[in-house]
Amino acid sequence: MNTVKKGAYGEALAAEYLKALGYNIIKRNYRYRKSEIDIIAWESETLVFLEVKSRSSEKYGCGAEAVNARKQKMLVSGAYGFCSENSLFECKMRFDVLEVDLTLNKVVRHIENAFFAE
Repeated sequence: MNTVKKGAYGEALAAEYLKALGYNIIKRNYRYRKSEIDIIAWESETLVFLEVKSRSSEKYGCGAEAVNARKQKMLVSGAYGFCSENSLFECKMRFDVLEVDLTLNKVVRHIENAFFAE
């Protein structure tokens, strides 16, 4: 399985996980300029922007380590773009990271408020 297929499979597992928790997924693979947000969902009254990191080994570290300052900046830019396009200026929002273990076929860690928009 190539990296694109692994990523898509990991995102599908993450979406199933979120739905089971009661999240309302409104967009997947949202693109704004140079940024991409894997999943955008409502959790109650909070708009959640989720980055999914899938791993089939620990060779390159855990998924959250890949969400560095540059990636965070891109996600925040995409989130502001989404909010602007959809007139969502007053809502609460949050940035989460989901780590998916492809050897176990499940989300192994959900980091709520993984970082904050600055």
